[in-house]
Amino acid sequence: MTLKLSGIYAALVTPLDEEGQVSHEILQELIDFVISRGVAGICLGGATSEYVHYDLEDRKRIITTATKAVGNRVPVLSAVGASALNRVLELARHSADAGCTALLVPTPHFYHYEERDYETFFRKVFSSVPLPCLIYDLPSFTNPLQVDTIQRLLLTAQNVIGLKDSTGITRYQARLAMAREQSDFSLLVGDDRLLYSGLSSGWDGGVSGVACLCPEILVQLYNEYRKGDRTQAKQCQALLDEVLNELGKLPFPWGIRIGLGARGIPTGQLPLPLAPFRKQQMLQFREWLPAWLERNHLG
Repeated sequence: MTLKLSGIYAALVTPLDEEGQVSHEILQELIDFVISRGVAGICLGGATSEYVHYDLEDRKRIITTATKAVGNRVPVLSAVGASALNRVLELARHSADAGCTALLVPTPHFYHYEERDYETFFRKVFSSVPLPCLIYDLPSFTNPLQVDTIQRLLLTAQNVIGLKDSTGITRYQARLAMAREQSDFSLLVGDDRLLYSGLSSGWDGGVSGVACLCPEILVQLYNEYRKGDRTQAKQCQALLDEVLNELGKLPFPWGIRIGLGARGIPTGQLPLPLAPFRKQQMLQFREWLPAWLERNHLG
């Protein structure tokens, strides 16, 4: 039976200690934080994790720590993006050994190739790994995929169970939902501005970096929609858009990490030095977020 995924999955940041090393202790605290607020699962190694900053051994240790911390509480998705096939497969096999539930597979990053190369890459990964896979369409940070390629892979490739779509393109939602008449697969929204839209088109949930910071609002949106309260779900989307507007003033995913610090979960130093205007933005967001949470009875 094909694995079906639904609900809100929190895409985790990578917390660092004072020396700039991965803090496995804070990672465990972060996992407890999001699970306690009702997420359906967690996602490791996606764009929110800033995975390109870490070598394979760091990433494998993160996977091991996270799966042990989660236990059997929720599913764990492991994103295995890398610039070359051998690195993807190494991460995928470690994810399976550690007990992850499924893999998110983006296109290779940095270098550009042709669409046929990406399709060949996906088919090779899907047929070579021991876990079910989702296509991870992440055009802002990796190479974009054509929707025709995505649909063909979902309908014909081995071992693929769905899609996380971070394109932000609304028109894809109805088309891919209709394609499920031919084959059942999971569809997860990756752009938080389109979560309500995706659910309205028949999608199954979302994988969200904001759910690492404010899981309450996304979980409430999903639950209200599933209960049939479209009005309340739309109100939740409006609240989500408010926090997205504030986060958008900072480089991704800095706002999520800064916000977690304001919620009592420090995530360590940022990867670049801060210009004076960035420091001011950080201070403003640190002041804004607690007031926003309190005003909306979240947290």
